[in-house]
Amino acid sequence: MSAPSTSGRDSERANSNALSTVTARFTLHLHPSKTQDVIEGVREQLNLGLLRYSEDLGGVVLAYSNERVTGRMARLHPYFPFLAVAVVARVTLFCPRPGQHLVGRVIKVGTDYVGLLVLGVFNAAIGAERIRREFKCSPEAGCWVSLRDATHRILVGSYVRFVVDSVLDHASLFSIVGSLLDAGTGEEGHCSSITGTQQALASKKAEQQQRPGSKDRHRRRDGEQQQQQQQQDGKAGKGKRKEKQVDKGEGMDKRRKHGAGDGTPAAKKKKHKTS
Repeated sequence: MSAPSTSGRDSERANSNALSTVTARFTLHLHPSKTQDVIEGVREQLNLGLLRYSEDLGGVVLAYSNERVTGRMARLHPYFPFLAVAVVARVTLFCPRPGQHLVGRVIKVGTDYVGLLVLGVFNAAIGAERIRREFKCSPEAGCWVSLRDATHRILVGSYVRFVVDSVLDHASLFSIVGSLLDAGTGEEGHCSSITGTQQALASKKAEQQQRPGSKDRHRRRDGEQQQQQQQQDGKAGKGKRKEKQVDKGEGMDKRRKHGAGDGTPAAKKKKHKTS
């Protein structure tokens, strides 16, 4: 069974965001036998650091170039017969960070994980708890298949886009913990098609907004909304005025009733009639 996949070149381009080139300074300890060809001894020492994680540089050293020795003097180690030589070189680093998107080639598929190789060298593992529920493992087919699209499969040989969850470095063993929880992750061919669909929808929406009559329609809608708001405000104002009038009428009635028992003219007339 063959899986649709992008070429190795495409995957390397996708991983370019995790690559960087810097000018690094080293202090290398050379054996006295290397004094006749110092630059050769420097290269031997630099080769020992290839494909190893460097805490000082914050990444894995992939390659170096333009190496040169700075200064004409070398300090002799006080306890060992080695010369401390200062070296400058351009170094290419692989330094993935949590949250970055990487593309790896699937080399193993299990019921509880997916194993990949990034750049053909670095191990990456995606546990089942970091795979979204859209995918389900099919042991018979030897792959993880999407429940939404049966053609979206993750199997050995396919290229998968994933998110870096964490980076592990134990005893010079460098590995990556990945995640497929984000919607834009999965088999690279399907991820690129999803991205293309999203871009097409965005461009269509932009075209609709740029049509000649679109601005006028938006203006008319805004005017209608303002009129409706003004009408609602007017109705609310009328209701408040009616409430005030009712309150005033109730106040007048209360004062009249209260005045009937006083010495007001109306009360005096009533007393006179009764007498």
